[in-house]
Amino acid sequence: MPITESGKDWQKRNRGKAAQYVAKYAQSRTKVSFYLEDWITKEIAQVKAPEQTYGNWIRLHIEEWARTRQSTDVAPENK
Repeated sequence: MPITESGKDWQKRNRGKAAQYVAKYAQSRTKVSFYLEDWITKEIAQVKAPEQTYGNWIRLHIEEWARTRQSTDVAPENK
């Protein structure tokens, strides 16, 4: 989701709090960067919302895939 002007202003006024939030958020996550070929971004652009970033679209789909995989995997002791 794009940051609003008021959100940018808040971050400028509260640099310390904003930095703490970013650090806490990043603490439990892994940052990943990669490049997509043009044909892939064209395919994604046809189905994602115009205001949605490619990274956010991909993250949401990967999270959904992981949730589905978790729900279909049965722990060995539960078989």
